[in-house]
Amino acid sequence: RRRVRRAMEQAPQNAGPINSHSLVLRALDLLRDISPDYLDHLVMHVDSLMRLEDMHGPQTPARKAGPRKRGKK
Repeated sequence: RRRVRRAMEQAPQNAGPINSHSLVLRALDLLRDISPDYLDHLVMHVDSLMRLEDMHGPQTPARKAGPRKRGKK
């Protein structure tokens, strides 16, 4: 709950209507009002996924797709 509260405090100011950070924070805020228990469950799940990702170590960066060469038809 502390992390969600802290995230809400760090909401971007004057973010547009489709700003992903703002949308996630609004969804978390609504979920907190509708079902606080489900929000706690969701945050625990995301926290577990983050810990697993940390245990796995750094990932190799994905190759950037360069311009494709066109073959003969």
